[in-house]
Amino acid sequence: MGRASPLLMNSVFYPLAYVFTELIDNALRHGRGRGFSHASVCLCAQYHPPLGLIRLAVADDGCGFLATFQGRSDVQVKSHAEAIRTGFKPYTSSKRDVGLFSDTQHQGLGLTICRDLALRSAGSVAVVSGNSWITNPETKDEKSRGAPFWQGAVVSVELRLPALNTVNFFEITGRYNPDPNLPIRFI
Repeated sequence: MGRASPLLMNSVFYPLAYVFTELIDNALRHGRGRGFSHASVCLCAQYHPPLGLIRLAVADDGCGFLATFQGRSDVQVKSHAEAIRTGFKPYTSSKRDVGLFSDTQHQGLGLTICRDLALRSAGSVAVVSGNSWITNPETKDEKSRGAPFWQGAVVSVELRLPALNTVNFFEITGRYNPDPNLPIRFI
């Protein structure tokens, strides 16, 4: 395989590919756990050129954030809101196995990096699971409210294209690498 074209190497390709992969992988792997192997996943994407706004959302009718963390001795959560926040903390994953692609692994950074990419591009993240709706979880700008009960999870990521063009994807992901000799794996 030859070198990637400059178009594919620009700063927009990697963040968008990463966010798509993480949202889909999370819905398929986590949402279909805990007795919800029948769960459906819906992916939506939208681009609004006048605002340079990219919206990506994944909704599932699976087990939800709270059930994902149940039964773990290292993570104790008692509410849907607490489970959503926990999902956005670095190095927190309910599954540490092979991911959507054969060379990816759950390192507990996916949602954290998706959120960071959104915020650095003047966007946001909104999550609904159970009876909770949280915007920008685990940040100083977090907003939380109750919601009608949703079985499963919805994760919506908004990114702004003009700002996304200035985001250094590898700087964002690199700051979570505890050991430079063990690289974080990407698509």
